Amino acid sequence: MMREKMSALGASDAMVSASRLHMTLDKRLRLNGHYDSLTAWRMLSRHVARHPNNLRTHAQRIFLAEDSMLQHCLKGALVDLSLSLNGKGEYFSRQLLEMVKDSLSDEDYRYFKKSFSDDPGERKKYQNWVNGSVMANGADDGQLLVEFTRGEQEAFVSKLEEARSCMEYGQLDEAINILETEMLSTPGDIEIEAELLNLYQYMRDKGRFDNLSNKLTEKGVEFSEAWHATAVEAKEWI
Repeated sequence: MMREKMSALGASDAMVSASRLHMTLDKRLRLNGHYDSLTAWRMLSRHVARHPNNLRTHAQRIFLAEDSMLQHCLKGALVDLSLSLNGKGEYFSRQLLEMVKDSLSDEDYRYFKKSFSDDPGERKKYQNWVNGSVMANGADDGQLLVEFTRGEQEAFVSKLEEARSCMEYGQLDEAINILETEMLSTPGDIEIEAELLNLYQYMRDKGRFDNLSNKLTEKGVEFSEAWHATAVEAKEWI
């Protein structure tokens, strides 16, 4: 049986956000050992095929292939993750790839680093079907066998909840896009601002912080003390 433990969202501070960002890659996502490897693999593979956006299942599938007699399927599971992320989730893919690096040859490791590129043309070269994949179509064009659905996102009651869900799955760029759009439309939302500032601090992304600051200035928005403090801190970001 799979054990998926997620901590409840706490106060919006940097430590809590960092914990949430790494939660999906926690060792607890590895199956507990009381299972038949092949049965578990088939179950996870069916779930990936039906719900390709469920990144927790992708991670569990990759860990299963790494830890069991299914290591020959590890590369296929990584291809499916690459197709699912579609150039997003840089932190998620980078950390997950590092966690299974010892199970890959140097050549395969370099291959999959390129497969997670944010350049569509470059990425497509490294998304061909290999044993274990349920999403690639077998042709050298990086096409999908399954269609992505966004039905789960329709249930979100707010943009903040949607952004937090993206963060739990490591999709930081998507979370920032959601929060930045919301910040521009409702600049007085304290929770949106706090979550966005936490992300900027975690990623040390001065370019995006400055860009949004300029847009807010053009709209005549008065910045909070927290925003001013982050602006000072951002001067040290590399």
